[in-house]
Amino acid sequence: MRASISDSGALTALGHLVVAAYLRSRGWRREDTSFSRYLAVWTYTDRDGIAYEANVPTDPDIRDYAARAAEVLAVLEAVEGRSQTEVYRDITHVSCDVIRVRLPVPSVDDAIAIQAGVSLVTGVRSMMEAAACAALEPRPVYGPRKADKVEDYLRQVRLGQTESGSYVLTVLSPVAPELTPQLVLAEMPEEDPFQRQVVRTLVQATAAMASAARAACDTGRIDAFDAAVAAGVSANLCEAVNEIGSQWPGADVEVGVSWAPSRPGPTHISGRTRLTRDALATIAEAAREFRKRRPRPSFRAKGQVMILDRTQDQPATVIFAEVDGVVRKIRVQLSDADHGKAQAAYRDDLVVGCSGELVLTGRQYQLQDPHDFAIEDR
Repeated sequence: MRASISDSGALTALGHLVVAAYLRSRGWRREDTSFSRYLAVWTYTDRDGIAYEANVPTDPDIRDYAARAAEVLAVLEAVEGRSQTEVYRDITHVSCDVIRVRLPVPSVDDAIAIQAGVSLVTGVRSMMEAAACAALEPRPVYGPRKADKVEDYLRQVRLGQTESGSYVLTVLSPVAPELTPQLVLAEMPEEDPFQRQVVRTLVQATAAMASAARAACDTGRIDAFDAAVAAGVSANLCEAVNEIGSQWPGADVEVGVSWAPSRPGPTHISGRTRLTRDALATIAEAAREFRKRRPRPSFRAKGQVMILDRTQDQPATVIFAEVDGVVRKIRVQLSDADHGKAQAAYRDDLVVGCSGELVLTGRQYQLQDPHDFAIEDR
């Protein structure tokens, strides 16, 4: 026996526009005629030729709105062969892309520790943020400051009810219903709303991340992750996925998407990706490499001059300076005047400082656009 929804508050909250969008996405058709200005008549014929009718209340102020909404749910329960709670949930999600993050939980009640839950939600938020950044502009690393469009999107995203089947956290990403023009011009390219672009980027990026992890395990190189940046993979996304998986060491992470019924999703993009326990360690390392290679503006290299390279037309200086707590070789192209200072520092074993943009090329650090070269105190 299926449960029925009788709570008047829940039934009244079922807006008629949302119900209309759901019915339209399910193949129902609104009739032009109506026997009441407070009701809209919708009809549906199933594969067996059986016709159904639903009278949808259109004015939330009428006294029997909840009762009428209950009648609609009863009709849909009969047509779809599902419980009213399932139908109700799908109606409220009709204009939302639903992202599901699934994790195996070693318990009989699908419960998790509260601290693990906090970390999970934080990781999922970071995942959506990284996807939103990549939808605007794919990059290997994003800094702490995010575009206003990304912040606006994150304010719209909601956490849904958890679902059974291990531990499933749901994220609701609202998206506008699709409106088809009467005349479609072939030369007019269609562009999805930004909310859909974010979810599409997330699907593409997680699939590319899983593929890159497999390739990196085979080759021992990061090339596949570099190529996946164009699909939305970034250090931020890798870190977010790793944070999600770190709560259950040795477990897989699955990211799936159900497209909003009111705006059908791209059929050529798979909606589910599994990131295996083996892949997560590689993904974490890829994030570290992305971070390490990120250009750092206004970097001050302070250390000793160890090498003066005269083999090139432009003399180069190598400074042994600290980068992230580790002493590294940093190659600097200095002006003739500063190169003379570097020679004196090398001869007298002095500490020098030089500012510029620190860039990692291959395995070598370079300080580009060097300036403010000076002898410094130890």
